[in-house]
Amino acid sequence: MFRRLLLSALTVLALLTPVATTQARAATTATRTTGYAVYYRSGNSAWYAAGTFATSAEARRASDQLVARGYTVFVRSADLAVARPAVAADTVTLAQATTAFRAVAGRQDIAFRFVEDGCYARAHLMVGHLQALGMRPRKAWAFGDLYASTPNHPDRHVAWNYHVAPTLRVRDQHNRVVEMVIDPSLATRPVTVAEWRALMTRPQGQVPSVCLTNLGQAPVKPGNVPVGGHGFWPGNDPADANAFAVYVMRMYKPYEGKRAPTTVYTTNVINFWRTNQAEARRLARM
Repeated sequence: MFRRLLLSALTVLALLTPVATTQARAATTATRTTGYAVYYRSGNSAWYAAGTFATSAEARRASDQLVARGYTVFVRSADLAVARPAVAADTVTLAQATTAFRAVAGRQDIAFRFVEDGCYARAHLMVGHLQALGMRPRKAWAFGDLYASTPNHPDRHVAWNYHVAPTLRVRDQHNRVVEMVIDPSLATRPVTVAEWRALMTRPQGQVPSVCLTNLGQAPVKPGNVPVGGHGFWPGNDPADANAFAVYVMRMYKPYEGKRAPTTVYTTNVINFWRTNQAEARRLARM
């Protein structure tokens, strides 16, 4: 038995049922086998999916790692599709992308209205949510003199030197595929990469540079300048990226729609995470 296994999870399961794409069902022939879905939460917060695993050993390793980080863990059996490769397996319909957008936008633990900072943490947590829905997200990165109008800041706009958000490959009724960005901090629906870039272009300013990456792949800055890490942000990944993303959102959530004190912004948040790991993890679990 897995540690801290929770049996009363009917409501959780209803909320976290994976989504399969119409194209994948139509384009593949699949058999089914039993696997294990692992979910976790901090305190009394909502449940989130850590992933689905083919063997109990894999699920146990994932569960043990989460328990070691202080999370409550729930494990259930899950049907796994074993399918032949299909062209459309990594695409979704616009309706499915819109449903996914609404699902992530409704998360109360992600500070979407603290637009000034934290895009890396929002993107990381959204990617995990989209993966739990059975989707294959990527990431879109914008670099340059970014400027976005927003009602969620006292100045009615924010400025960045980079921004990141997850994307989904959306297939229309004519079998054409377009990359669409899932970014509730800037938009109210999935938007094309061109639309997303326009939302961050300063009036009479230079159009931002945009690159797309697969998960685990670092972005490339303008001029083909590589950065370190594996695509959490432009640089070396933080230790325990998931816990760090949760912690950042916990710090930023109280300042949604407001101007935060300078002690809250990324540099100070990172420094506190690095030098006060135990306290930072405690705050993230509150």
